Amino acid sequence: METLKKLAAAGWFAKLMIDQQEPKPLWRVWVRWPYGPLPHKEESDKFRTIKEAIDWLNKTTEDWRYGDDS
Repeated sequence: METLKKLAAAGWFAKLMIDQQEPKPLWRVWVRWPYGPLPHKEESDKFRTIKEAIDWLNKTTEDWRYGDDS
């Protein structure tokens, strides 16, 4: 939850949900940086555990380094 709060404060758009349409439920993660010149960055993926989903979210946003004032 802390990761999502930090992303929201920095201006990111992020979504975390459970995909019940798969044979086994998966966590779906979507993240977007909607600022600056086009094309804007956007990615999504599916994961078996919430830990994998949050790890991916952390790595993806860290790799992009947008909106990070630290």
